[in-house]
Amino acid sequence: MPSVQDDLTHAIDLFSSVEERPWSQLGSLLNQVEVTDHWHGKASSFSDWLRSFAQTIGLGEASLWRYLASARYYEKLQQTLNGRGVPCPPLKDLPAKVSPESLELLSKLERVAPDEQLQVIAARVVNGAITRAELRRTWEAFRPALAGRTARGKGVDAPTIDPYDTVQFQSVLEAQVITTLSSADPAWTGIIKPECYEIFHNVQPEFAQSERERFEFDAVVVSRAKKFDQLDFHVIEIRGNHVANPNVGALLESQFQYCHFFWLALDARSQGTGGHVLPDSVGLLVAKEGSIRVLRPAKRFLGERTGELAKGLLIKPKQH
Repeated sequence: MPSVQDDLTHAIDLFSSVEERPWSQLGSLLNQVEVTDHWHGKASSFSDWLRSFAQTIGLGEASLWRYLASARYYEKLQQTLNGRGVPCPPLKDLPAKVSPESLELLSKLERVAPDEQLQVIAARVVNGAITRAELRRTWEAFRPALAGRTARGKGVDAPTIDPYDTVQFQSVLEAQVITTLSSADPAWTGIIKPECYEIFHNVQPEFAQSERERFEFDAVVVSRAKKFDQLDFHVIEIRGNHVANPNVGALLESQFQYCHFFWLALDARSQGTGGHVLPDSVGLLVAKEGSIRVLRPAKRFLGERTGELAKGLLIKPKQH
């Protein structure tokens, strides 16, 4: 019966003789070579063996290290997700859409995204149901919460979010709401299948030069039920703890004229307004487990200055 070492030798010879090599299979092979010390007697170190193997199969050394790192990460991810009842294919059977870059982005999101949202994203990644472009946008949304902190030096742990830091918590909540809006069912708007559903964030309406009060909305969603209907502007302000300011309702009233619907997006642990009075026209929602849950529907405003908001959108790139 062939030994593990014999099987590895055969696999290495096979990879050396074929042109098409799925990265997942190659990463798995590299991991086995290192774990079993198969390189002993063939090179002075695993690094030297990998360098020689890269030349043999005509691939860059950096690419092989990337495949190996992604393979290692996937094995840990598979154990975690399987333990939570999320089925994961073996590494060698990963869909072609699951690239090393996708797993790298997921590993970065693991440091900052809320656990329930990360699990939803991870399940989509391992099933090839999310594009790299969407993953990059998701990472770009969450990255500011780390405030530019990165791991520096070998063996240094990558920075993670402190859930008790109010600034970091607010930044994570904003990212969570923005990314969930992009992937969740748009029915929270009151329209089951809107003909138009576009998401923008950090939008400032156009103000006259004489206006001193200027502000920026955390998110704006533009929707309509069917073609030629009026566009509806949903303004969303994201508050980790909006009740910290009992006058929040009065502060928001001047902004109502820029939209048709005004929403506060709250922390998922919120159960309502905390006893403070908000205009009953303001809707309340939370982003949780990849979906939007409406705590209280928003009521329609006349939107006398939606034109100024639309002008602000014209000079703001779409984020969705």
